[in-house]
Amino acid sequence: MSYSAVIWLIGLSLLLVVLFLAASLKPMFHKPKQPSMPSIALPPTTQKLYNMLSPNLKDCTLEPKATRIIIAKSGVKKAIITIDAQAVMAERWLDDVLIINLAPDFVAADVSAVLTKIRAHIDAGS
Repeated sequence: MSYSAVIWLIGLSLLLVVLFLAASLKPMFHKPKQPSMPSIALPPTTQKLYNMLSPNLKDCTLEPKATRIIIAKSGVKKAIITIDAQAVMAERWLDDVLIINLAPDFVAADVSAVLTKIRAHIDAGS
């Protein structure tokens, strides 16, 4: 082997070592991005209920989930509406949060009754 071949061999070895170190140290310097909320389509009944409630509760924040809608005002949870096939139209309290059960085959009259209860609870708490 000649002198220039040894230099090439050492140079390539050093290049491989530098690339290996750079690849192994990259995760340490890489800042992960904040994971964004995945946009998952809502079930049709939840979407229907959300569309019926949102125009009437403009001063509140509605957060739809798969089987429930969380209603908050000024960052404080005020009510949770759950959609359950085995539930009957019922309501209960959990601390200061009104929890209302709705069957998936609800009609506009059911939503109107729910809106009346939620509005009374929100106005009483303000």
